[in-house]
Amino acid sequence: MSSNNLKNCGLGFAVLTTLCACSLNRTAARVTSGVIDRGLPAVFSQADTQYVKEALPANLQLMEILLKSDPDNGKMLVNTAQGFCGYALMFLEDENPGRASLFYAKGEAYALSALKGATAATAKKSDVPALFWRNFCRASYININRDKPEAIAELPALEPDLEKLLTLDPGYYYNGAQSLLGAYYSMRPRMFGGDPDKAIAYFKLALEGPG
Repeated sequence: MSSNNLKNCGLGFAVLTTLCACSLNRTAARVTSGVIDRGLPAVFSQADTQYVKEALPANLQLMEILLKSDPDNGKMLVNTAQGFCGYALMFLEDENPGRASLFYAKGEAYALSALKGATAATAKKSDVPALFWRNFCRASYININRDKPEAIAELPALEPDLEKLLTLDPGYYYNGAQSLLGAYYSMRPRMFGGDPDKAIAYFKLALEGPG
């Protein structure tokens, strides 16, 4: 065999090996994604919050590593968004609002990637988890940055997404759309559409609904 043929064979083998490795990494990421999807609710339902506080960062890091191998994995993107937002809400808002803001922004970015361009006008029921966590992260970010005009300016963008969630799946995540609409109407100043009565009504629906 000539040296050129040997080089070509070597190159072909290297490419094949790389493709196989990428495929194996992606397969492993998807298998692990399913495990995390089933296990994440158990983490957040732990009665020992200190355990959750200590355990969750490693899980978040693992999910980010897996996304490097499978960046279009919608389920993993949504779980990562939920993880960052949940951790910020439970452990960072009171002690470190600046860091909580970073976690919320990161969570929103992952959820936005999971939406793959879907908007309030085009979202389908399969987009509900990503749409919900995108707006949960965004609403939470606005709530702890109400002293910043640029954060308050984002409020109107929430409403069409939340109304769409209410249409597609009002019971998702314990009537989450109603809870977010309650937060939305309570955060907005009255002169810009805020309505305490509407907020209370939506919070009641969230508590009493079937979700």
